[in-house]
Amino acid sequence: MDDMPPHSGIVRDPLVYLVEDDAAVRNALALLVRSFGWRVDVFANGEQFLTQAPRPWQACVVLDLLMPGLDGEAVLHLLRASGSPLPVLVITGDRDGPRLERLRRSGVAGVLLKPFGAAAFQEAVGACLNLAPT
Repeated sequence: MDDMPPHSGIVRDPLVYLVEDDAAVRNALALLVRSFGWRVDVFANGEQFLTQAPRPWQACVVLDLLMPGLDGEAVLHLLRASGSPLPVLVITGDRDGPRLERLRRSGVAGVLLKPFGAAAFQEAVGACLNLAPT
């Protein structure tokens, strides 16, 4: 935990909601989040996240963009339409420039392109946690 980057605004007991449809990626990222000393709740798809994530929300969301059913963009739209203040970090292998620009303009905390390394992931999630409601 000593090698964690400083986060002045971080919530007291950091929680990451991880929404990823690929089980292998979901499990690997969950282990990585735990290795940073943060709690993680995992969800296999957007519908599961929206219906099962505990409220009140005091976390950040790591949200895969390309998923069956409700994709990441639809989940983000529903979160914002509901007035949710949750910061969202989008992770994706999709390099569609206009779509990524649309996401950035929508107020996401960041977009991290797959594949990414552990250090880049830790930095991006840490920045997202700094924006989480306390």
